[in-house]
Amino acid sequence: MTDVKLIIGQRLFAPLDKQAFRLLGSRGENRLERRVWDAHADVLWRIAAERVDFYGSTSSLAAGWHRLVQGGVKVLGFPLFVPPDRPAAEGWNMLLTQAASFHDRIVGDGERVRPLLYREDVALAEKSQTIYGLLCLEGCSALEGSVERLSLCMHLGVRVVGLTWNEANELADGVGEPRGGGLTALGRRFVREVWQRSGVVDVAHLGEAAFWDVLREARGPVVCTHAGIKAVWPHRRNLSDGQLKALAELGGVLGIAFVPAFLGPKGGLDDLLRHIEHALEVAGDRHVAFGSDFDGTDEVLEGMETAAQYPALERALNARFGEETARRLLWDNWRDLFDQALAPGPSGT
Repeated sequence: MTDVKLIIGQRLFAPLDKQAFRLLGSRGENRLERRVWDAHADVLWRIAAERVDFYGSTSSLAAGWHRLVQGGVKVLGFPLFVPPDRPAAEGWNMLLTQAASFHDRIVGDGERVRPLLYREDVALAEKSQTIYGLLCLEGCSALEGSVERLSLCMHLGVRVVGLTWNEANELADGVGEPRGGGLTALGRRFVREVWQRSGVVDVAHLGEAAFWDVLREARGPVVCTHAGIKAVWPHRRNLSDGQLKALAELGGVLGIAFVPAFLGPKGGLDDLLRHIEHALEVAGDRHVAFGSDFDGTDEVLEGMETAAQYPALERALNARFGEETARRLLWDNWRDLFDQALAPGPSGT
């Protein structure tokens, strides 16, 4: 499959001056060496809902381009998200508009952001000054149970698929559905389709019964891109120790989110470190990473309000867990998973 680029209408944002790009890069050599992989930030939703500027130096985005560069973020997960209260037809159009926004407004000519599509891109992201964007589905309600729409999304570059948001849909029950159902027959078909296409299934937002159904079906990689640890703070979106251990035994990775409601009463860096410490004890240091959920919530974690503050987190991780574990949390674990999960690119990529 050749790379897909959507050019729809005129660009919303003026290209950044190339001299400014070089200066920002030259001032940030250490930042560029710091490799950070953040599996989840709701940039596309903020752009769609508020028309915010991804590339502007004064952008309000917590994961805007300048802040990603300052923080050393080399790969960022860009979820496509449609609120569950939107009518079905409107939801599908919203999802396609966000996909177009990713390719046209964020990727554009590929100088500053490129899509992460294939195994080779993982290695390129490690060496390049360019940021790589990993397109994800945060819930499949807008697909209305259509495997053909899932196929189209993956042709458009989606590589990580979450079946639900917090609600129930045709595929499974999310954490907000009181009946607590598992995967439907169609949901099982969806996860098999994702794995057949060398994609990754995301269990974030799934209810517990559906979580276990996905793991029983597992014929490919399973991750939880953004959540916390229930034993540390009992939020419905957090994983139990049993879930975390089972995910790790399958080779999966948990991305710990920077959402105060997930982390604890203080809503600061100490709470985040407690979740990391417990996750490392249960899952080991090869199965824990980060999925910030920047721009996806009105709450902010004190000390990690934006992606530019990853250097502060790195220092805290080095001090508490050592440099090798810090490197695994910030980069290696997601890199290793996607290096194995993604298909090799077409000849010549």
